[in-house]
Amino acid sequence: MNEELLAKMVERLGFEVKRSYERVKKGRVSAATVEGLVRGHLWHFGAQVTASLWEALDRRLVAGRTLQDRRTRTVVTLFGPVDVSRSRCRDGTYPLDEAPGLLGQHAWTAGVQEAVSLLSCECGFETAGDPLERLLGVVIRAPSVQVVAQEAGRRARQWGASGPPAAGKTFNRLP
Repeated sequence: MNEELLAKMVERLGFEVKRSYERVKKGRVSAATVEGLVRGHLWHFGAQVTASLWEALDRRLVAGRTLQDRRTRTVVTLFGPVDVSRSRCRDGTYPLDEAPGLLGQHAWTAGVQEAVSLLSCECGFETAGDPLERLLGVVIRAPSVQVVAQEAGRRARQWGASGPPAAGKTFNRLP
């Protein structure tokens, strides 16, 4: 991400917040909807920034490697689905797919994996998807909840057997 793009994103967020402020002053937004309005702005901004930062990370990860092409993948983040353009190396690997610890064909981030795992412990596999969708806007159904939670359990067993993760690694990241 270049600084010009970042400045435009921040400017756009500021514009949206100011526009919302004007709507509130004029009585066009009820008190009950203010929080949802702000959350929507922040989610949109968070999704844009996440994609831009990952694309910058991708350029760093593939520096000096021979590239085949660039492809777009939808990644499920705590901000909802985000389209990320990433490099495919000549050997067929996608370094960016490995870096944030993505899981499954739906590319759930470590943050989503953690939320799914925690909620499935509290609610069970069948019902964890509803609060995830309502609270985070992340749509994930029972079979996928089970896959994510079981993978987290597998990693926890590995972690228990081998000690805590090395500095810079988190429990949520895939090995």
